[in-house]
Amino acid sequence: MRVRPIQHTALVTLAVLAIAALGQAGADHVATPAPPASAASSVITGFTAPLRNVVLGSTCTGRIEAILVDEGARVETGATVVRLDGDVQRHRFELADAQARSELEVELALLRLEQARTARDHLQTVGVGAASTYELTTARIEVALAEVDVARARFRQEQAAREAALQQSLLDEYEIRAPFAGFVVEHLRQPGETVEDREGIVRLVQLDPLVVTVDCPLELVPAIQTGGVAEVMPDGPGAMPRRGTIVYVSPVADAASQTLKVKLHVANADTGWRAGMRVLVSLGSGAARPASAGDAPRPTGR
Repeated sequence: MRVRPIQHTALVTLAVLAIAALGQAGADHVATPAPPASAASSVITGFTAPLRNVVLGSTCTGRIEAILVDEGARVETGATVVRLDGDVQRHRFELADAQARSELEVELALLRLEQARTARDHLQTVGVGAASTYELTTARIEVALAEVDVARARFRQEQAAREAALQQSLLDEYEIRAPFAGFVVEHLRQPGETVEDREGIVRLVQLDPLVVTVDCPLELVPAIQTGGVAEVMPDGPGAMPRRGTIVYVSPVADAASQTLKVKLHVANADTGWRAGMRVLVSLGSGAARPASAGDAPRPTGR
């Protein structure tokens, strides 16, 4: 069947318009790619940890006499946490202290010096006719020797004081004190057990402030700086967020995950947050703002 020229032209025009419409739709699809999921979100999961987590142990061998702080109890800086049996060392200190306090050797040396000077002065007074040159020389030497004995007695007294201080320091090692304020969270040994030097006895943690560590995607790094603040929210119902101060941004990224470590301090004076909690950290434009006085965590002495 013959196709008329007008009908043929209409069909060609419709085909061209259809092809043009399909090409525009494909171009629009290529020109608007979906943003990466990591770039669309700035909420990162992290965990809280103690600022300090140490095991207190003995620097000497001994028997545990008492553990003075229960598990879960708070201690202040310098408080005695563990006491070892130090009776033998205590006696050593008492002997050294008594010797350091004694003035007997110095007093005896001073008396001998006085006696030597008296004898010398007597020979010098009676004159050369009554005393030979040898006797005068001997008297002068006796005075000099007595003066040396006085100096030696005083030196021994100073050494005894140093020995007493040393024995006191060794005695102090039988009491293990808290190096910072915190909580005793675990007893590793029990009273009555014998421990060797550098063997752990209790675990002590500092929970104010808490440390939050997150793995931050590299695309968020330009918006983060040390001293900035970020919102930290516990991963659970009914929890209230707190502000954390950024204290560390790693200069090295992990090549496999394309992230880097970021650490924040979160004030925890009421110890309402626990170490080991899962938290959600919002990192973004606010993380570049320096922390104000209200955002900064409390001093690390607690």
